[in-house]
Amino acid sequence: MPRCPLVKPNETVRYDLKDDDWVVIKKWLDAGEELEVSGAGLSRMTSDGNEPSYKLDWKRLRLQRILAYVKEWSFVDFSGKPLRITLENLSRFSSDVVKELDDVLDRHLKAMEAEKNAQSAEIGGETS
Repeated sequence: MPRCPLVKPNETVRYDLKDDDWVVIKKWLDAGEELEVSGAGLSRMTSDGNEPSYKLDWKRLRLQRILAYVKEWSFVDFSGKPLRITLENLSRFSSDVVKELDDVLDRHLKAMEAEKNAQSAEIGGETS
């Protein structure tokens, strides 16, 4: 039977954060989203004229990874209004909150990799 290669866009997981905050993240990224995140931190530079060299912008890569996965969050502005999920807002967060989001994403990605490996093992595929 042919397989469906599409990623289900509405599959999400909710994670609790500190101080009764929470975040809802996509279970999986589709190929376009993954490529966007992968390329987000790259900026082209030329070296000696022969081969181009690339510089990695860690800040942009880190923030774009969070933005790619986050669907909802409980964060509010100074007046208590919900904060939209944007690069501008995320860039203004404290580094502790960004680290917390990064840590949640790391745990999530490990869990999704384990789920994928378990599914492969169930259907007789090899695990990596």
